[in-house]
Amino acid sequence: QCDWSSDVCSSDLKIYVWNKNKESFIIDDFKVDYFSKPVSSFPYGSYPERYVVLGFDSIPAKDAEGYSREKYLYGSGSYQLNGNRIFSPAVTRRVGSVADGEMKYITATVNLNPEDDYPDLYLAVSLKDSRGREYFFKTNATVHRNYVVGAWSTLRTRLELPVDQMSPDDIISVYAWNKGGDEVYIDNLMVQFGESNLRSGSKP
Repeated sequence: QCDWSSDVCSSDLKIYVWNKNKESFIIDDFKVDYFSKPVSSFPYGSYPERYVVLGFDSIPAKDAEGYSREKYLYGSGSYQLNGNRIFSPAVTRRVGSVADGEMKYITATVNLNPEDDYPDLYLAVSLKDSRGREYFFKTNATVHRNYVVGAWSTLRTRLELPVDQMSPDDIISVYAWNKGGDEVYIDNLMVQFGESNLRSGSKP
């Protein structure tokens, strides 16, 4: 038997295909995924929520300021940022609900429609401990890009996380930060938690 409370199993674990009825067939790509102890917090049949899309179609009953039907790329609404409203609504999750092991990166994408050629807009990630104290904040590097006024464009970034400091009970938030305060509409804030093999310019 294996002692699952330790990192070492006292006997060998063997996984193989058993042709019980001795029929003739061909098999290929025999794959085994092994999950260590961190996955134990997920009940059988449930998985970490690795990919989240925050659209702005449904206007919340409270704090509806910023939600707009004037411009949108997907669905029926977007979110307007300006000098008085510099932070977008955030994708917020408990770290343990989006990672079953070490999570080194997040990849975030947002669609934006600016009223200025050079909006000073960033994608940001923050981490708070279980007591609500923020201990990590990071944004993408400064982007000097000439956007087309009134047209939809895409901003995408990959941000490294402080793996050694993170705990499953910490809260991770990803959002858009309109540092420059120019008027800009955003739509579909998309976040992928964990590794991504996406190339620059593609969507998570």
